[in-house]
Amino acid sequence: MRDLIIVGNNLANLPTASVEVVKCLKNVARVIWVNINYCSPTASFNGDRPLLSLPRKRMDEAQSLTLSVKLAHDTPGGSVMGTTGAKQQILAQLRPFLRKHHVSRPLIWTSDLNIADIHLNIDGASLVFYSDREFNNSATEMMQELAMIQHADIIFGATEKICARYPSSKTFLLRHGVDLKLFCSPTSAANDLPRNKPVAGYYGNLDHSIDYQMLLLCALSTPDWNFVILGKNTLPYYPLPKLNNVFYLGDKEHRQLPSYSQHWQASLLPLNTSRPCADDIEAKLLEYLAVGSPVISSAQITDSRFNKYINHVDSACEMSNALKLAAYEPKGSADIVFSDCWQVRSRYVDNILNRYSLSNL
Repeated sequence: MRDLIIVGNNLANLPTASVEVVKCLKNVARVIWVNINYCSPTASFNGDRPLLSLPRKRMDEAQSLTLSVKLAHDTPGGSVMGTTGAKQQILAQLRPFLRKHHVSRPLIWTSDLNIADIHLNIDGASLVFYSDREFNNSATEMMQELAMIQHADIIFGATEKICARYPSSKTFLLRHGVDLKLFCSPTSAANDLPRNKPVAGYYGNLDHSIDYQMLLLCALSTPDWNFVILGKNTLPYYPLPKLNNVFYLGDKEHRQLPSYSQHWQASLLPLNTSRPCADDIEAKLLEYLAVGSPVISSAQITDSRFNKYINHVDSACEMSNALKLAAYEPKGSADIVFSDCWQVRSRYVDNILNRYSLSNL
């Protein structure tokens, strides 16, 4: 078995699929997390600070290594890897680490377009690219994406639309998954969850993808329900209705979400249909379905498999009526998303890596 190197800038924000799939892979030896720290050339740097605490907690410590690579550059979003100097900075720190830990012929997994060709400088390395977003098609990103298409041995795309951007001969659909152990293991209700009424809940970033007008009108017309919103406010103002039955509880860690969603009576997707759905909607839907509360959505979900489990609404009045019915609906079974759990996703990735004999490339 070959070692697997996960490379990216700011791995704390690594796409969830990269962490969840990788931690369940069976046909890799060690997992090495390489964090590229883009920083000013004059910035101080503490190379001994603890890194990647989230991935390391999710992996077997004996089979997980971490390396922080300092890359002196002022613009982390630029095409720094296109320059020989930047590439040499990374290789100068990466190669000694690989020699120290006797890493040879590794698989390199990344979602960072900047490192499309760095594996060519590591003997026997193969490249796996995971794409979970649509790029903005700037000239720089188009060149980086073309380089990635040329050099990647395997490409995984999070949606069919993303997969269509890449050669079908080496591109595979890898949808978002769900951590069934996290969302199905019973947990106590969070202390700040209101308890005096039924609760309709939503979690996710507060941004322009949410239909705040629908939330306002629904909350006004359904005073016998509480509305609980979790997530980071990314807007320069407070967008939620200022009503007694609307509770904004702030941003929460992913592991805390079941202490809310397991104990509310309806899960909401109050989406603004005039804007594209956020990238995490499919993952959120799987988590909602795993806890079993009725799901009420104002937008059509791309994955049609789950339409029959969703109450689709077109107005605040319809959402309010759906909530009144939800109070009497029994909880659904997590079995409907069993095939979408991360363990199943990992077996799928394992099979693809084996089928294409990456270990012999």
